[in-house]
This record gives sequence, C-alpha cells and structure tokens, in this order.
Amino acid sequence: MVRPDVVAILPKLIHQYDEPFADSSMIPTYYVSQAARQHVTVALSGDAGDEVFGGYHRYLYAYRHQLLQRYIPHPLRSPAESMGRVMPKFTKLRPYLSVVNEPTDRWHDLGGFFTSDRRAELYTPDALHQLGDYQAEQVKQVILQQGHELDWLGRIQYGDVRGYMPGDILVKVDRASMLASLEVRSPLLDHEVFEFMARVPSHYKLAWGGTKIILKKALGNLLPPQIHQRGKKGFEIPLKEWLAGPLNGLMRDALTSEKARHRGLFNPIVISRLMDEHTSGAGDHRERLWALLCFELWAQEYAA
Repeated sequence: MVRPDVVAILPKLIHQYDEPFADSSMIPTYYVSQAARQHVTVALSGDAGDEVFGGYHRYLYAYRHQLLQRYIPHPLRSPAESMGRVMPKFTKLRPYLSVVNEPTDRWHDLGGFFTSDRRAELYTPDALHQLGDYQAEQVKQVILQQGHELDWLGRIQYGDVRGYMPGDILVKVDRASMLASLEVRSPLLDHEVFEFMARVPSHYKLAWGGTKIILKKALGNLLPPQIHQRGKKGFEIPLKEWLAGPLNGLMRDALTSEKARHRGLFNPIVISRLMDEHTSGAGDHRERLWALLCFELWAQEYAA
C-alpha cells in the first residue's frame, strides 16, 4: 500500500516536467515507477495500446454514434435528436441520440478542462487581448483535418497519435519514471504495429459493448480471465477530495499569491469563486483547479 505525500511530491514533479503539465496521473505513474525501481532498472509499458487498438472510452462512444447515424436516415435525425434530449438521463441512448446530427469527431474533444466560454470568463481583459482570435479548439481541428481520408475511428485515433499521445502520455511516463531512475520502454510504439493496425477495419477494434476487440481475441487465452476480462482502469487519483483537503492550502497560496496577481493572466474573482465552490462542495472544479495549480507552480519556478 502506497500512501502518497501529494503536497511534497507535486512541486518535485512540476520541476521534473519543466513545462505546464496537468495530467494528474503523473502522481500514480511516479509511485508505480518508484515501486518498480526497487526490483528492476528497465520496465515495459503498454503505452500506445489504446491509440492503436482502440481502447479509449471516447472511441466506443464514437462507434455507437456512427452506428446510429448509419441506421437513422437523414430526414429522421432531427426528430431523433429532439427525442434524445427529452429522454431520462439514465437512458443509455440519450447521449448519442441527442447529438446524432453532429459529426463523429465531436467525441475527440472529450476531456477539455475549459470551454471557450469558461476561458473567456477566466482570462483578464489584457490576456484576452493578447490572445486575439486564437482558439485552442482550432489546433485539434487542424490535426483532425489532416486525417480527413481516414474513416471515423481513424480520424480520432490519428488526432490522438499526433496530439494526445506525444504531448501527454509519453511525456508523463518518461519524466515520471526518470524521476524514479527507471527506464520505461514502449514496445507497442513499434511502427510495424501501427502500420498493421492502420489497415485493420474499425469493426475489428470495437463492438457496442467493448474495446480492443482484436487484441483481446488474439491474446486473451494467454492471460487469466480476471485480467483480460477486467474493465479499463486508468491511473485516477482522488483529485476532488485532495483539492478540498490536503492540497487546499497549497492551491490557495499559489493561486492567490502576489506573483499570480502580478502576472495578470487570470481573473482573481473567478479563481476565488472556483476554489470556494469546490471547497464547499457547491461545485466540482477538480480538473480546472488542478490545471491552474500546475500552471502556477510551474510559472513560479520557471517564468518568475
């Protein structure tokens, strides 16, 4: 059992990454690397498995979305969308019917911390002026458009391989493991694996109720059922509770510091409201506050 000292380890991780980085799974990645280093100096990871074989939940959502689009004729999609919006929230089809008219690529945008409206509220007038007409979503769209010849799943996978994987996943594992003096290698990054799977049709990768279909069928008999039949488990941490508890003091000190105010990027009133709502339980702003905290800790060390 590992009991992380998150207040002590977070500044060390911020220093190690030496860039604004807000994937909270860097903390468990570091502790897993530290535990592995007690026994080995080199370890293998499964990184790229989700991107190559179709393992992310958003791929499954996109699969269900395109399946409904295939069977619902265009003239019926608007009525179906209206029906989806009034369905009870627990209805399994509601998330898909309510957006059935939208392109499948919409599922690639899952996981954003701040919508454009929230960013406009968060930034100071001076910061908004400096940003001009820049929109972060445009970066994703440019990448997705480069894969326009691919099918619906290929485009989303292409977006992850060009953006999410090299910009987040590989950076996270490399720097967290090196902080623990562990070398991690990723055999699934082999270009022959990528090239082969790029030729495999999407319906071999996903089904209505599952992901990584071809990988599980190919290798399932080599692993015990409790492993290959287990649901997907990410490196999640109790971020909501930590930001309202042990990290609350560090968060408030950093985000309300004189340096943060002097930097003039974020509206201090909005910052205080987000912290107060989260601490009191009136709102859940874990991802937004975590991103702001990681940015501020980085800025205090590297941007002065």
